[in-house]
Amino acid sequence: AGFSVKKTDILEEKGIVDDWLVIGGNVGVEEKLTFRRTWLKGIDTERDAMLLDFVWGSQGFENHWNIGQLIEGELCYYPSSFPSRALFKSHKLIFKGITFPEGHADFDSFATAYAEAIASNPWLSNYPVLIENVRPIMEDGRFLLVDVNRKQLDLDESHYEKTLKLLALSCGQPISIFGEWNGYHLTP
Repeated sequence: AGFSVKKTDILEEKGIVDDWLVIGGNVGVEEKLTFRRTWLKGIDTERDAMLLDFVWGSQGFENHWNIGQLIEGELCYYPSSFPSRALFKSHKLIFKGITFPEGHADFDSFATAYAEAIASNPWLSNYPVLIENVRPIMEDGRFLLVDVNRKQLDLDESHYEKTLKLLALSCGQPISIFGEWNGYHLTP
């Protein structure tokens, strides 16, 4: 159902130059293999990109990406009908003021964008989403996000501590949140 592409082949392609904001990340372990998904948002292009890294055992990652960093660079995307995975061809950390990227205004807007992505690539497993003006709540032991239209979206309950921090940080007020949508729930 797929094919492998070498990093060297990807880096031979023409990339997209932009200032990339590190907007989110997720680290996990499967057996002794540690993976890291780092999500970037192009400031001018408004494109999403995912850097996917793997390390074996207790090795460290080659690069360290911190949420909020701004990176000037050229990204090359892996071939896909819905490109998201990418590699930096060149990059450097920069410091300058930016306007924070706009997210979806509500869950209807997000659902429309997600439907278009799934129509392009039905095997899409992690979809990046930035949503504005949502309130994290806990109701009947479930973590939810509530949008401006009072529609609800499930939060991934396996990240209990992270979700509790969201509740505390929001103080019941609307916030913008970035996460990965897997078709069932959002992982902040």
